[in-house]
Amino acid sequence: MEPFEHASFLKLRFATTKGELATEDLWALSLHTLDATAKTVYRALLGEQEESFLPMTMPRKTTHNELRLAILKHVIAWRVEKDLQARTRSEAQARLSRLKELAIQKQDANWAAQSMEELQGQIATLESALAPAEH
Repeated sequence: MEPFEHASFLKLRFATTKGELATEDLWALSLHTLDATAKTVYRALLGEQEESFLPMTMPRKTTHNELRLAILKHVIAWRVEKDLQARTRSEAQARLSRLKELAIQKQDANWAAQSMEELQGQIATLESALAPAEH
């Protein structure tokens, strides 16, 4: 059974600073809160582990805290990836905006570098193109 499916089947709850939360509520938590919750679950998991003398090939039942920790790790990894994507997109948008500003400045500089005759010629061409047509 998949971890999220298993958690919903068990109606697994997570003790957080915001109270007891269901698995689907984890997505709305901040990374800081998710990290604190994962640390708490990890410490609880360490406390419940005991030495076993069975061969490692014997199947072992997954504990609720192991399931909680697996889910928290997944949500944290997903959130970190999404935050990185958003930051990368934001940086790209800021760079694009700046490049467009520079392109406008460059175009203005190119126009300013033209002779008066070239500018007047362009003005005349545009005025005649925009003039109302006579019928």
